[in-house]
Amino acid sequence: MLKWYYIEKLKNEEQYVEFIEYMLKNSDFFSVVYFRYNERESLRRSVKQIRDELRKYKIYSKNTKEWPGTVVMNETHVYRIAYYRSDIKCMGTFVRVGGLFNWDYPNAPMDLCFYKDNYCCLQSTAHEYSASMYIESNEAKFLESKGIELEEVLPWYMVFGVSPERLREMGIPERSLEPIYCDMEKYLDKYLKKHS
Repeated sequence: MLKWYYIEKLKNEEQYVEFIEYMLKNSDFFSVVYFRYNERESLRRSVKQIRDELRKYKIYSKNTKEWPGTVVMNETHVYRIAYYRSDIKCMGTFVRVGGLFNWDYPNAPMDLCFYKDNYCCLQSTAHEYSASMYIESNEAKFLESKGIELEEVLPWYMVFGVSPERLREMGIPERSLEPIYCDMEKYLDKYLKKHS
């Protein structure tokens, strides 16, 4: 059964590299968000280098105010999400970034996410040091056997120890434990035709 799990900890850069290798081999595509304070600001050199290295794997990109784990309200900032085909040849770029929460402005694109079967299987919000995975329990056990610390995400009412009704009375909305769907098939088909 698929469930959400928090990534409690990646111990070091070596474990991050092993985790990224696993994700690249066990996902269909990934995304990052290119942030600028406004249209006139250019991307930093380090961000441009990452963008250029990933360019041949790019499936699709668009300006947005929403991506897995994040909804923004600021109307002046520019957020451009880019989706890339998961390929082990991207590994050098991931290694240079050096950590899951290093995917953040100003030195890298923000909020690395991975997708499998059109669902987000890893979402991250780097500036909050927050990441979670939507995976089967046997996959969670496998990752834990590799030393990655995971914790099952529970509904708020269980966390607070109150009924769902009491939670609503307190004005706390229940968090969704539903999968985050991302239909990339039409863009992936175009990408595959272009690169075949």
